[in-house]
Amino acid sequence: MLQESVDSLFDNSRKSSAVKTDKNRPLKSLSDSLKVNKVGSDKIF
Repeated sequence: MLQESVDSLFDNSRKSSAVKTDKNRPLKSLSDSLKVNKVGSDKIF
């Protein structure tokens, strides 16, 4: 159970059934956040 939580924290999109919030929205993982930041920083330059 701990391993699944840590895996979801780093990359929630890899699992077939992503971990979701109480409102049934998938949690945003660290890798998702980094992807958004990388795309956003490309637009600055």
